[in-house]
Amino acid sequence: MSGEFGRYRLEAKIGEGSLAEVYRARKEGGPQVALKRLSRAHLDNQELTDVLAREARIATLMQGPGLLGATESGDVEGWPYLVMPIANGGSLEALLKESEGIARTNLRRVATQLADALTAMHGLGYAHGDLSPGNVLLGGDGAVFLVDFGASTQLGHCQSQPQGTFSYMSPEQVRGEIMDAHSDVFSLATLLWECTSGQKIFSREAQHLCFMAVVESDPPAMPLAFSATEQVLRRALSKEPRGRPATPELFCAAFVDTL
Repeated sequence: MSGEFGRYRLEAKIGEGSLAEVYRARKEGGPQVALKRLSRAHLDNQELTDVLAREARIATLMQGPGLLGATESGDVEGWPYLVMPIANGGSLEALLKESEGIARTNLRRVATQLADALTAMHGLGYAHGDLSPGNVLLGGDGAVFLVDFGASTQLGHCQSQPQGTFSYMSPEQVRGEIMDAHSDVFSLATLLWECTSGQKIFSREAQHLCFMAVVESDPPAMPLAFSATEQVLRRALSKEPRGRPATPELFCAAFVDTL
């Protein structure tokens, strides 16, 4: 599809979620960008309009290594939107659908760059809160980017209700408790377990079952070839935040050392 939206020409829809839709777009004579706007069905919903406006405010702050933050935000006749640089390499989710796990050389790159992105976020005072394969985008040059800051929460605060991708949340996020760097470490470990083994360890058919798995269940054993990696991942998946590495950098260094 194509069409006009304010100063932008929408060239094609490249993503859609429950709240918003994302288009490949550009201003006249400008570079191609990703434009995220509230879904048309929600335009009369002030609560959801406020949710996207909050995301836009946070995303505008997210400038740093591996963060694909917003370069512009606003509304067109009451239709809120935000604009981000575009990543042309697809998502980690799409890559994982092609095969069970990813190569060890790619694992090092993904882990290191995601740890850098989370460290940058924490330095800005926020936990990401929705670290999942669909929110990790790949550049054409192999760069890794973290996107979607709708569930992001100030460090030392809690969400009013659990927000994010259910099977990648931390136990404290599920319970509505305070979130800090430890919470993102848990989610990163969940994601890297899947990248290593191809196993979605907390995925269940219903939301409440995902929550129960996150809070109560341990992942199944990995193949013996990954025993050292599994040990590092299991520590980062401790149900108690203080049982995990304190920062993404510490966790990533230990993880990469086993590959």
